[in-house]
Amino acid sequence: MAQTLRTDLGVSLAARLPALGLALLWGLNWPAVRIALGSFGPWTFRMLGLSAAGVLLLVLAVMRRQPLRVPAAHLWRLVASGLLNIAGF
Repeated sequence: MAQTLRTDLGVSLAARLPALGLALLWGLNWPAVRIALGSFGPWTFRMLGLSAAGVLLLVLAVMRRQPLRVPAAHLWRLVASGLLNIAGF
């Protein structure tokens, strides 16, 4: 069995790399947003981001042949989280 590289805290390097990558990308996100807001207004920027994310999720769901219908039991949770996300922003 292959040995995994372990750090002093006993957590493998493979487990730390995604966290490190996320921290790096999240840190680079702030200057990128600052630059983008110089070209677009905040509402336009938000609309573009939400539209791109919606299209990407739709494409992924269609490619994976997942149903797009929301079950009735989850509808109110979806509406509440959507309102909090959009109106709360």
